[in-house]
Amino acid sequence: PDPPVAFSLTNASGGQLMGHWINPSTNVDKTPMDDFDAINIYENGSLLTTFTRSPGDSGAADSALFTPGGANLPYYVTAVDNESPSNESGHSNTSYPPFVAPYTQDFEAATVGTPGVLPVQWTNETDDDWDWYVDEGGTPSASTGPAIDHTTGTATGNYMFIESSSPHFNETAHLTSPFIDLSTVTNPGMAFWYHMYGQSMGDLHVDVYANGMWNLDVIPPLIGEQQQNQTDPWLQAVIDLSPYAGGPIQVRFRGITGPDFYSDMAIDDVFFGSLSANPQMVIEPLALGDTLLVGGSSTHMVTVSNLAILPTTLNYTVTENPPENWLIVTPTSGTVTSGQSDVLDVTFDASSLTAGNYDAEIIISGNDTTNFEDTVSVSLIVNEAPSISVIPDTFDVTIASGNALDATFTIHNT
Repeated sequence: PDPPVAFSLTNASGGQLMGHWINPSTNVDKTPMDDFDAINIYENGSLLTTFTRSPGDSGAADSALFTPGGANLPYYVTAVDNESPSNESGHSNTSYPPFVAPYTQDFEAATVGTPGVLPVQWTNETDDDWDWYVDEGGTPSASTGPAIDHTTGTATGNYMFIESSSPHFNETAHLTSPFIDLSTVTNPGMAFWYHMYGQSMGDLHVDVYANGMWNLDVIPPLIGEQQQNQTDPWLQAVIDLSPYAGGPIQVRFRGITGPDFYSDMAIDDVFFGSLSANPQMVIEPLALGDTLLVGGSSTHMVTVSNLAILPTTLNYTVTENPPENWLIVTPTSGTVTSGQSDVLDVTFDASSLTAGNYDAEIIISGNDTTNFEDTVSVSLIVNEAPSISVIPDTFDVTIASGNALDATFTIHNT
């Protein structure tokens, strides 16, 4: 028989596993498989159990429940016919029991090296040109890559990166995650942090394997330099996985290097779980004030931060109470992912004001259910510009050589 295909595993109750696959419909000589008899399940290379099948099951999507003999072991299935002696197919693709979401991988338990020892079930695939490496403390090439990891914020924390030095220009590296079981997660999704500093930075693509096929570019590819310095903060990408909630999924980070060595991209803190966590909105400062002359202006900053740890998106809007011509806030709305901030420019414009005191409020509303709204109090003092006169405004004297003269004049603010 031809081997079964699209083999995957899901978690079942009582510690059992459910295997899923598609039965072969043909033999290796491409004749119809009309003598289908059984499916064998292998655990870590040894036969674990056999399930009886009939010729009517050939070509069908199939599944079976079984009890594993250990944890985090590889499995595959084969097909058997009813000839005497029977013939057994080659094996299907290998699959591991999926991790149950929520699941986070920070790579701290990985071993630094080229490529190093990856976490359990994380794989550098062989269908590409190059590998992802475990690293810490900055990548080997100057002026590219991060200086620190995202998890610990130190030079001793681990992350994954692609070394883009010669001859590995314009090459692709595939890093795949374990299978993740999202079946118990409401609003499932994933998030990861990335650092892509380098003047010749390549592209980072994210693909999802579900229902026996790869779905390419589940978010828009990250193309080119995303940071301007090695010490710039890591950025977070958030991905909605609800289209794949029905079964285990696997994610592939498909990195493509640029045309020279300034292209060391990195990822860290990969999370699978619910995207319905609550954002944490923090506004700083909560009061602004200034003193201007009539006709003057100044610009201040208000920071809108989302301090949530789990992947979230803070959606916010900005209004003024009351709306004032002298107060201008930009932008008036935005979105902030976990650990990130937006900066609002607040402009005081006294060009059309007379001298006096002016007060208003900037109201920032968001979808943080524990802090729906913050108010920034604003105060402006406007003074008339001084009008200067000097009396006298000329001196006409003659001083003999070697002598000195004291003269006085008065400055008036009229």
